[in-house]
Amino acid sequence: MGGSYGFNAQDHCCCQVHGEQIPCLYTGGTDGQDKVYAPSAGVPLIYDAGLALFLEHIVRASKYPIHTHLIATLLSQVQLERDGETITRSTVRECVDILLRLNVPEREGGRSVYLTDFEPEFLKRSAEFYRLEAIEFLETGDAPQYLRNVSLRVICTLT
Repeated sequence: MGGSYGFNAQDHCCCQVHGEQIPCLYTGGTDGQDKVYAPSAGVPLIYDAGLALFLEHIVRASKYPIHTHLIATLLSQVQLERDGETITRSTVRECVDILLRLNVPEREGGRSVYLTDFEPEFLKRSAEFYRLEAIEFLETGDAPQYLRNVSLRVICTLT
């Protein structure tokens, strides 16, 4: 990080993002300056601005909107687990965490991407899955097995 780029080694820090150390530039000054300067200047914190840019230019980019692929992949992972397959829950959890951290613009409600894009489809598919599963068990006339399955689903959901 030489002088040819206009900054030196003291101008950067390492930010913790999902357990990974990534370099990021300071705007100058001491630690915490962003938290003091940004509110008084009426500008967003660097972290918040970074999330907004990530949402606009990566997640919801008009040319390659990866959020539709991400949501479809998350929903397919949920379905795979419901079908008895083993999935990597930590990866699903991290993706959901990202969706929870990203907020859509105020003009779209200002809620998290999780609440606006993922949750409605997740709830719709969950209702349909459990409705069909209940019909299947009840049509076979196996009420005790149906109740055991409901208990198992509730326990699995809580873990």
